[in-house]
Amino acid sequence: MKKNYRFLIVFICMFIAGYASLKSGEGINAKKIKNEVDEYYSKFSAQSMLGNIKTVNKLSTEWDGEITKYIDKEDKVCRCSIVVFGETGRSTSEYLFLDKYIYVEELREYYSYPIYIDYTRPVDILYRTLNEYIIYKDKVYLLEGGYFKKTENKLPVNSLEEIDKAMEE
Repeated sequence: MKKNYRFLIVFICMFIAGYASLKSGEGINAKKIKNEVDEYYSKFSAQSMLGNIKTVNKLSTEWDGEITKYIDKEDKVCRCSIVVFGETGRSTSEYLFLDKYIYVEELREYYSYPIYIDYTRPVDILYRTLNEYIIYKDKVYLLEGGYFKKTENKLPVNSLEEIDKAMEE
């Protein structure tokens, strides 16, 4: 009888472990990435306060926006900000270049009316959306329900090379 209990306990443990790995296979767990991003922001802020971060700005007429690269002492791009202005809204994308992936925060602001209607009137923001992505092995993942899940959403750029190309134009 003891053998049956042992077998049952081992079987239940294997089933739970198998189910847990299947559950985590739905996407990339966001907790670890969020911790890495928080740590990255802390280091970036400290380096910026010490004056170790160089800023390079470029206006882009092709995108009707602005690209800002943040470069550390070793001439490595550590962060990039892309702001795109439109008639009905504005999009701000923050790219953080971590070791194995790129973390992206995209804030979209939608105006209450098209800006060309009255240039003298201040623009009212009707609503905002914030999406978080990672780019890992040239694939884009969107944060949904605690996991980064593969998505077909398009980002302004998907790599540092594309950012460099946009800054040359």
